[in-house]
Amino acid sequence: MKKDTYASLKTFPLAKKIQADLHRSALQCMVFGNFGAMNSGDEAILAGQLEELKKLRGSDITVVSRFPSEVAALHGVKSISMFSLITILKALWRTQVVIVGGGGLFCKNDRGIMGILFQLYTLYFYLITPLLLRKKVYVIGIGVYRNTDKYILALVLKILERVSLVTARDVHTYKLLHRGSIPVQLYKDNSFLMPTYPFDQLIKATFFKRRYNPKKLQIGIAVKKPGEKGISERFLQEMVTFMQRHAKKADFWLYSLDAHSSYENDEIFNKLLSSKLHNVTYHFMPTDWHPKKLFSSFGLMDFFITMRLHASIFSYRQKIPFVGISYDIKCESFLSSIGKKAYEIQDITASLLQSEFKSGVRKRAYAHS
Repeated sequence: MKKDTYASLKTFPLAKKIQADLHRSALQCMVFGNFGAMNSGDEAILAGQLEELKKLRGSDITVVSRFPSEVAALHGVKSISMFSLITILKALWRTQVVIVGGGGLFCKNDRGIMGILFQLYTLYFYLITPLLLRKKVYVIGIGVYRNTDKYILALVLKILERVSLVTARDVHTYKLLHRGSIPVQLYKDNSFLMPTYPFDQLIKATFFKRRYNPKKLQIGIAVKKPGEKGISERFLQEMVTFMQRHAKKADFWLYSLDAHSSYENDEIFNKLLSSKLHNVTYHFMPTDWHPKKLFSSFGLMDFFITMRLHASIFSYRQKIPFVGISYDIKCESFLSSIGKKAYEIQDITASLLQSEFKSGVRKRAYAHS
């Protein structure tokens, strides 16, 4: 088995760093990122960063996002739309600290010229404008996708040379930025800054009281639809076969960690999966929970099948046996760093899942004896 090198990484002490740089705690802080879009991993990142910023007593925090009403409702923090130009500029003028990230902000553009313009717009208001206004800019916990446009990436590298601090959340991003002469530091993903609830507290929640059967094993599933139709259909069938095989002794929990209704999301794929099941007990996890509650629920599982990065991260955090499927370098990089094999989607068969299940679930099965 490969060595777990991720365990030795620290979480980034954001509040301490800001205090050391600015010598004060009460600050105007702006946070830019892909928040409010019903991606639970991104919301866990934001929740972790907000936990840190609370340590800056008396500070005023504003989150700039695509969906500000969702951010305000979920996190109880002020949020403004990234398209409200005048409002952003006014807020930037008053602020002392700008935090960009974390998460995968730089990825493939699938929308042609409009996509390129959107990425340039994002770069301008997230990074260039704060730098022009001489603000303290921290780019923390970022990930760079393998398929990022090379011209956008070249521009990003030039801009990152001028910010106060850059931290990466994965080895791939760290090496890429390091090769670009960026003085980057490697830390755990910022979702590690978000605490989780203990098992005894969570099991008392009404949702689980009505559904959790302690006499059966609990298997969590957090997957996304594969891109290619043929692979998607095959993967779907292998998942169905595995679930049918364990229908009598296990219940299944379907997590839709990316659930925004404006595009084909995990919830749609989970409904397609459930429509093919017979005599299988499964539960759809709520998509409107705060990430602290949602990811804490991983602690109730005996085994997990993960494709989403943060499903792997929180399975790892809570020591839940899991099989990790990689759809991007960020997943592969994380799984490799914790000593696990990163399976490609085309490798997944019911037999492989069964093998991983048998080798992993024994470690916790005593709880159901």
